[in-house]
Amino acid sequence: MNANEDQTLAVYEKISLVTAAMARAADRADWDQLIELENQCRALFQSLPALDDSIPSDQEYQYRKAALIHEILDNDERIRNQVDRKSTRLNSSH
Repeated sequence: MNANEDQTLAVYEKISLVTAAMARAADRADWDQLIELENQCRALFQSLPALDDSIPSDQEYQYRKAALIHEILDNDERIRNQVDRKSTRLNSSH
């Protein structure tokens, strides 16, 4: 792996950690914390295009990047499920 790939994976790892923290905040219904973490996550995602170029990379990099993206998507699904439940409860109380 080259330095750019190492940086890219580091950002994906941070995103994975932040989205896991977001999922825990959603589980606790700590919506203020979730919003704060969402802002951090957005900033990390915005830094990716500058790092992640389209040059084919080695297989180890591709596997690690794919694994991290799957973790992020799993966390996102967990967050969305909690937010959807909360939204349903709020809508049904009106």
